[in-house]
Amino acid sequence: MRVSVSWLLDSSLIYHFLISKYLLCLQDAQDAYLEQERDHVLTKKLILMQKAIRGWHYRRKFQKMQSSCVVLQTYMRGFLCHLKFKQVTDDNLASFYSFQLTDVVV
Repeated sequence: MRVSVSWLLDSSLIYHFLISKYLLCLQDAQDAYLEQERDHVLTKKLILMQKAIRGWHYRRKFQKMQSSCVVLQTYMRGFLCHLKFKQVTDDNLASFYSFQLTDVVV
């Protein structure tokens, strides 16, 4: 907005607007230019806000997915360790009982 005001106060354009005590009267072209600059600045700020909000939203979504994956991996690793332990103990018991049975038969 400072660029727009400095453009208005340029010495070559001093007669194109009227300043009273409470009001600044502009020509239509100057008013249109100021509105265009205002829209441009607002658009830039809104895009910046959208970028920040979208970044926050997708970052949070990714963090939720990541924590869910960690929970699933924890339970799956525990389950696989439980199965492996059970298999090892069952094999040891089977070999123990087969060894005793062969001793008894002989």
